[in-house]
Amino acid sequence: SCISVKLITGILIVWLRDYFCKIIGIFMIRKIYSITIKQNWFIIISSFFLMLLESLFRYQFGIGLLSGAVDSFLIVFFIFLAAKYARFKLISWFAVSYLACGYFIQLSHFVIYKSWLSSIEIYLFFEKFREVVDSSHGLLGYIVLPFLIGLLAFLFGFFVIKSRGRRTIRIFDFLFIIFMVFPVFQSAFSSSQKGNAPNIRHSAVRANYNVIAYFFGKTLPGQLFGIGKSAAWMKESPKQKHNGNQIKNIILIMGESQNIDNMSVFGYGRSTTPFLDSIHKSQLIKKTYSGGTYTDVSLPSFFNLLDKPDGTSQIYSWKTNLFNLAQRQGYKTFFYSSQARDKMALTSLIGRQYINDFVDPVSLGYEASKNMDDKQLVKLFNNIDFSSEKKFIVLHQIGSHVPYAERTVKLEKKFGNEKSVDEYDNSVLKTDSIIRSVYGSLKERAKEDWVVIYTSDHGQYVKDNSFGHGSLDNPSHFIVPTVIVSDNKEENNYIKKAFSECDVLFHYQVSGYIAYLMGYDINFRDCSRGYINGSRLDGSAGVKIIN
Repeated sequence: SCISVKLITGILIVWLRDYFCKIIGIFMIRKIYSITIKQNWFIIISSFFLMLLESLFRYQFGIGLLSGAVDSFLIVFFIFLAAKYARFKLISWFAVSYLACGYFIQLSHFVIYKSWLSSIEIYLFFEKFREVVDSSHGLLGYIVLPFLIGLLAFLFGFFVIKSRGRRTIRIFDFLFIIFMVFPVFQSAFSSSQKGNAPNIRHSAVRANYNVIAYFFGKTLPGQLFGIGKSAAWMKESPKQKHNGNQIKNIILIMGESQNIDNMSVFGYGRSTTPFLDSIHKSQLIKKTYSGGTYTDVSLPSFFNLLDKPDGTSQIYSWKTNLFNLAQRQGYKTFFYSSQARDKMALTSLIGRQYINDFVDPVSLGYEASKNMDDKQLVKLFNNIDFSSEKKFIVLHQIGSHVPYAERTVKLEKKFGNEKSVDEYDNSVLKTDSIIRSVYGSLKERAKEDWVVIYTSDHGQYVKDNSFGHGSLDNPSHFIVPTVIVSDNKEENNYIKKAFSECDVLFHYQVSGYIAYLMGYDINFRDCSRGYINGSRLDGSAGVKIIN
């Protein structure tokens, strides 16, 4: 029990050689050579036990084998050593809290999203705090196990601090600061993107260590100072090819958080889209890349015909804004939204000033923080008079936005309510019924004078009790449906032919097609290349290029 921990110290120094110069390593060996296993048996056992717990966690959730177990053990081991021997208790408590929070946050993120927390998500937690809070309803049951593991790590650290005694080694204060700060500078001056989305094979503590460093070294400076954003661009308004179109009424149903994975029309096992299933042979239904992974990027991109980032200047020129283009061609414009006004600041980016008839929940007496049922959109739609001028109508859903359980009432829960996927599928079925209602209403009141387009702002990953969106690495987050329905046979045949060579569309093609219907000379057929923007319009939060 009195054997020196020279071997462990030696391994630690080898591991730290990428972060500290050899002189510091030699000085560290000299200072802590006298630390023995007998003095630190609790730290060694605690480190091994936490690694064992994570291994069991990985087995339970099917993550796969752990890569770099020695590295991960040494991180935990070093943090505990710093907590015990650092001269300043502030560093000791910070080290313990850092370790415990890392376990809790990363493991919780995996239980819900099936991935480690990424750097950009840390930023979005603060930028989109309200959305995060709204999304967290009903998640308490998911985080119990991660909370217990994080709490256990904190309790181990608590007892380590209590066993400090009088002996401290000043070098540990310096080493711990270097341990935390050096990777930040390493990330800042590196061109690598590895720290942004940690490898799932790495342990939770190692993933957290890398992602925190990347956040402070790369993501935060990039978001605050615009580092890494795409080049700004501008283009002129499309030319008018005629004074109108044979299609008098253009109706866009803009969905929310709708993926293709949970739609039976795309092969899903449950019958979640019976209406779309019944018309898919006669109408156009295609997979589509959304313009962004978040609503406040995707919708401004869609309604302003943005085909790439950074189109911020283009938005504020309003030269390609769909509502502006519609008014110039004599269309009366409508925007009816189910989403709470507090969450719809983006209306200033979609051309609010060019909307003749704007209705949101507040307009109908709801509080600014409250959403309304999508069925209200159908009621509003049925009150529109189709006997007069041309119309461009947008029905903006709450759709399948989290929490999914709130999207349907008891009688609408055909698939039950045991799991998140059940509630999500219920919301998909409801959206299918909304499309059916709009279709039926138009057939009765505006024969052969209409086209209905349905798509969604972004997708959603929903499997059993895990869900989420916002990642450029998960196709479920950005591949959405597009449905184009018309009772006009000539238009129906035209659009099928126009998109016949595209296996997957881009959002800018769909919005371009709307501008074409309004009477503009615009090329919307090209699907050879497109962009999926991350969480910021300027592209600084990442861009995925699709060829």
